Formats: sequence, structure tokens, C-alpha cells
Amino acid sequence: MSAPATAAPGWNTETLDYGNSTGNWSSTTYYPVFEQHHVFNQGMEAGTPVLRHGWFQPGFSSWKFETLDAGISTGTDTVTVVYGNQHHVFTQGLIDPDFGITALRHGWFDPSVGVWQFETLDEMVSSGSSPATAVFIGHLEVFNDARSWLMNYPGIRHGWYDGTWHFESLDGALLSGEEGSSGLVNAAAVAPDGNLNVFSYGWSPGSQEMPVLRHGWFDPAVGVWQFERFSLYHPQVALASFNGHFEVFLIYPDFPEAPALYHAWWDGQAWHWEWPGDLPSQEGATWDLRIRPSATAYPMFGGQLHAFYAAMDGATEVLRHVWFSNT
Repeated sequence: MSAPATAAPGWNTETLDYGNSTGNWSSTTYYPVFEQHHVFNQGMEAGTPVLRHGWFQPGFSSWKFETLDAGISTGTDTVTVVYGNQHHVFTQGLIDPDFGITALRHGWFDPSVGVWQFETLDEMVSSGSSPATAVFIGHLEVFNDARSWLMNYPGIRHGWYDGTWHFESLDGALLSGEEGSSGLVNAAAVAPDGNLNVFSYGWSPGSQEMPVLRHGWFDPAVGVWQFERFSLYHPQVALASFNGHFEVFLIYPDFPEAPALYHAWWDGQAWHWEWPGDLPSQEGATWDLRIRPSATAYPMFGGQLHAFYAAMDGATEVLRHVWFSNT
């Protein structure tokens, strides 16, 4: 297994936690308290989905993995963020297996306590499906799918923590034919301009059959959420800031004949695109890229940009890792 510390300049790739992590719903962040790079994703244990957690140990130049919140958190739909000195993860929890009722599950690691703690948030309203998270003007933010019985197209369920949790619904469509978000969120991040951004799956006007990528942003100077259509189709999206740029990674599951991980970045004037180069066939395996990726900058080793995503190694689901090294 290669390691970020020994990476060559340019793009590098590897597979992690083979046989346990599936790579589905990966989420990654840098935890400065221990100067460690972390990734969460869906794992499988005896055919049961679990929340799988890995972290890079710089002193050993290797990754270590564990299962968290076993029996409740499924690892289906997972995001992570650092808030203050605490490490947080949001995922889907199964709270009533008999009826398949899910909820938004929240875990956090406080170094003063030294163990992971978990709770259920916004029960019976937030489904826990397709979450995204960020830290914005001192608040811990989380987005996920609102339950469909709230309205025809319920939109995004948005929560923020300022000492107490608060929740609201955003960008829903009350009537068929209105454009709005389905609630399946791709990613959220604070851009270099200071605005909070969220990308989500949505519907185009007049047709439930035409999916689109919706983009919402909150400008503190304006004080309200604004939404727009970003593109047709619905790529899976990951966001990060790196070298002063707003970085976007996309996977287009609608294009199975040419699955690939695409990279775009905004330099303040224009968007630029590239393909990082994880080949469709590598080391004898076929890589079927799917499910949304995740991305983050990792300041150790002179600064690196990382992305994680699901792939197929033959018939085995795997966690795939690609990173760009400046040096």
C-alpha cells in the first residue's frame, strides 16, 4: 500500500481497507488535533452495512480502520467535519429495522473524553439520507433529505448547531412541475468568498423525469438562501479548498459507458477541468466509479489534495483513494 508521505509529485492512486470498506458514501477530513487524515465510508460485516472509519498514521506511514456505532449506524450516507477541536460524523442510522425507518445519526469525538459518542437528530423528520456538513460563521451545519410525507417534493432538511440544534426545510417543491431539490444532497462547503454552498439532486420544471444538479448558497450579507440550477443530469459532487481555489470533484453515474472521476477548479475568473487519470483498467481490475466522492486538502507533507470514492475490483466493492502532491 502506498502512503501520502511517499507519494510522487502529481496524481497517485491506491485501494484502502480491502474486504471491509466498500467506498460507498465516503467522506474525508483533516483532524488537526492529532494531525491526522481521516476517511469514513460504508463497510460490510457479515453482510450487514456498518460505519467504517479510517485514519492515516503519519508516524507509521499507514492507514488504520475501525467500525463505529455498530448496530445503528449503517455507514450509508456519511459526511464528516471538524468543529472546534471535535471531530464530527453524520450518517444514516437504522432506528426501526422492522419498518425500515431511518434517521440522521450524529457522532463526535471529543479528545477530552477520548471516545466516540452518538445521538439521533431531528427524528421522524430528517431521514439521514444523503447528508452534507460544513462549519459556517461559528455554527456546525448539516443538510440531509427531509421525509417525503412533509410535501410532494420535500426538499433539503437543514440543521445548525449554535449550542442548540435548530432545523428547517429548504428548496422544496409543493406542486409537480415546480423546480426544487429532492433533498438528496451532494455536498456542502464554505467557498473562499465566505458564502455557504450546497449542491443537491433536483427536478427540472414541468418534468419529474429530468434530473438536474441544484446549487444553493447563503450570503451572510443578504441573509437568505438562494437557489439555481447548476447543470442538467446529476453528477455526484465533492468540494474542497486548495491552493486558494474552490475545488470540485464529479462523477457522472448517468454515463456508464465512460465512468470517470472529473476534477474542476475555480481560479476566481474561470472554471478549469481535468481527468485525474485513474484508468478504467488498472492492475488487471475494472474500476466502475460510482456513488459520490469526497475531497479535502491535507496540509502534512507540504500540502496535498485528496479524493475518495467507490470502485469495483472485479466483484468486490472497494474504497479507492486518489491524491495530488505538490512535491
